[in-house]
Amino acid sequence: MSVITSASQRSSQEDLADTIIFACLGAAAIFASGVGWYFDQPGLAISTAVGIAALGAAAHYGGRGTVFSRITLALCLSALVALEIQLSAGMTELHFGVFVTLALLLVYRDWRPIVAAAAFFAVHHVAFDRMQAAGLGVYCTSSANFPRVLLHAGFVVVQTSLEVIMAVWMNSLARSARELEAMVQCLDADGAVSLDMQQITVETALGQRFKEVIARLNAALFQVQSSAANIKVAS
Repeated sequence: MSVITSASQRSSQEDLADTIIFACLGAAAIFASGVGWYFDQPGLAISTAVGIAALGAAAHYGGRGTVFSRITLALCLSALVALEIQLSAGMTELHFGVFVTLALLLVYRDWRPIVAAAAFFAVHHVAFDRMQAAGLGVYCTSSANFPRVLLHAGFVVVQTSLEVIMAVWMNSLARSARELEAMVQCLDADGAVSLDMQQITVETALGQRFKEVIARLNAALFQVQSSAANIKVAS
């Protein structure tokens, strides 16, 4: 019962993270449309933003809480940042969306969507800068400049590396908390204290230590009960 509760809590947290990023995607789509209006490209802005948002909605409602949904939403959010950069002809301020997006994805406590978004930005910046240099009508920065793109990429690599470490650490803490909560609920089963943790599956070091302590306590109490029974028989 406790294992099921722990899994349910994990699923609920993942669903909430998906919902938060999906809400951010909606806000980003509205913002991209506004950028399009400001730079006299409302048709391109609205049609592209709606298409990206629709793809994100399909992933969110079709697989909420799954790795597929996380990565798809991360890529859709990244694509809207790329759209805003294109609409503004490479406006420097809109590149801040790259770092905001990477920071928002920490809500997942999963390194995979963060790396997916960082890879998207890396490919986008290099490809669009080279196409811009070739005069193909796309924009990365205000003017094609490969060394500047590499500098941007360096900042992305640093932030992504730190966020991957943070995501792994945060996920480990969350797993430990879920396991401890499941064991505490087992201890207080139906208003009575239960020290039987055999049905609880733990994976984290903290969870394993706590389970071992409860097992030793259970063994000690069993020994006390056995000794008390022997004394009673002898008496």
